[in-house]
Amino acid sequence: MARLVLHMGTKKTGSTLFQALLAQNRDRLSSTGWSYPDFLQKRNHAEFALIFQPRITETHRHYGLSSAAKITARRRELDGQLSKLVTSRSKWIITSEYFSSRLTTDVQVAEAVGFLRNHFDEIDVVVALRRQEFVLPSVFSQKVKTGFPSVWSKEFCEKQRSAIDCEQLVERWARVVGRDSISAIPYLEAKKADPGWLIGRFAEVSGIPIDESWTTPPRSDANRSLSAEGVAYLRLLDPHLPRWLPDGTSNMKLRRRAVKRLAELTPGPPFTPSQADLAHIEDTYWDSNVALVESMPATPDWAAWLAQSAREEKTPVAVPEIDASRAVALMVAMSEPAGPIAWGQPGGRPLAEMRTGLRSRIRARRKSAVAG
Repeated sequence: MARLVLHMGTKKTGSTLFQALLAQNRDRLSSTGWSYPDFLQKRNHAEFALIFQPRITETHRHYGLSSAAKITARRRELDGQLSKLVTSRSKWIITSEYFSSRLTTDVQVAEAVGFLRNHFDEIDVVVALRRQEFVLPSVFSQKVKTGFPSVWSKEFCEKQRSAIDCEQLVERWARVVGRDSISAIPYLEAKKADPGWLIGRFAEVSGIPIDESWTTPPRSDANRSLSAEGVAYLRLLDPHLPRWLPDGTSNMKLRRRAVKRLAELTPGPPFTPSQADLAHIEDTYWDSNVALVESMPATPDWAAWLAQSAREEKTPVAVPEIDASRAVALMVAMSEPAGPIAWGQPGGRPLAEMRTGLRSRIRARRKSAVAG
């Protein structure tokens, strides 16, 4: 019987590290009878989820799925690849946090699972779950980093509900694959600095024979949160480093280099919501989280997961206002040859224009604050 372990995140639970570990140890996996697909664009198997999200997003465009016709064609391609490669003795791992964050209805989940069941007799879902008050600030920072200059607010938090309500997520998948086919790992903040703990838990619940001999990939800074000042500056810079160039090509490579340089130039504590905001998030999800834990086996880890509280360990750090002189100094520091950006090139607007534009936006923001 062909078996599939479907790892679906969730957001900010070490998925990137786990995917790097599997990609770097494909030979070890293969020697134990497991396969980790390498015929996709990236080691994150995002396309297996994106082809079942009907609304075309910026992420779809980055994967070349910019129309319904292209999505249909890609679905056929993936179906063909699975038909060629999966046998009755196959054991596969497919992993993408987009399964949890993009497939937000029973219909979407059923379509994705139905597609995979054409090739796999047994599908086991593994998901790591993290408390919402720890996830949301990181999601906010990541949104700003990737070109969506979001403003922190209760409305912003509410828009993320479908992806971070742990009970709803588990129940949505349970209705399709069955509760016995889902293994949930409680992500504990106290273990965040120990990636081996999470990898060990994944190996334990999935049966994949990961051991200490595996090559451990270096920790990536791709998902590292910016400082509060870095978030403030990047929101000002955002119009000058577009995600897409006028000819339709992606500008994200340059943007990622700029964000990395900005992180070096703006050290400091990351944005942290106020105690009132953290309390609101905790209260919003409390009943749902209690119901989730009650549906899980009674273990010390689940009890510890429910006992966590960001309010007990987080000192609020607001996103500051950036004055014009500081903004221009950072802009110059990010210029070539020392920095990643040659202003005036296709990926970034001219320096003089940016100086004027940034100062104008800062003045307008201050006037708005005074009027309010």
